[in-house]
Amino acid sequence: MVEEEKQRASDAKGLQKTYLQKADDLEDKIIRELQEAYPGMQDMDILFYSQYDSEWNDLLNEVWGVLEESLPKDEFEQLQVEQKEWVTTKEQDLAEMPGETSSERGTAAGLTTMETSNRTYFLIENFME
Repeated sequence: MVEEEKQRASDAKGLQKTYLQKADDLEDKIIRELQEAYPGMQDMDILFYSQYDSEWNDLLNEVWGVLEESLPKDEFEQLQVEQKEWVTTKEQDLAEMPGETSSERGTAAGLTTMETSNRTYFLIENFME
């Protein structure tokens, strides 16, 4: 049983490294494409960031699938409760954002994408240790 726990911890560390690299690669891609599209821009443009929502959602779902397989059942069930709360809060935040103009809708989409990015990193860093 102790060997199984050691192996699981070792596997989890490898997963964490792998998925941190995937998230970092996505961030690097976004920054690189931003700099190509807008040379000299120093800060991340929130409207530009929103273009990557599906890629962040895909990575979040991939991380979620790995966590479902790798976490003990009771720990994963608790994480599911927290994840549902996070999704509800994210949806409420989006609904409360102004969306009358295309700029406001774009900003809201970018902020939602950043929330997804942050949640992805949070799950990787805290549950793939």
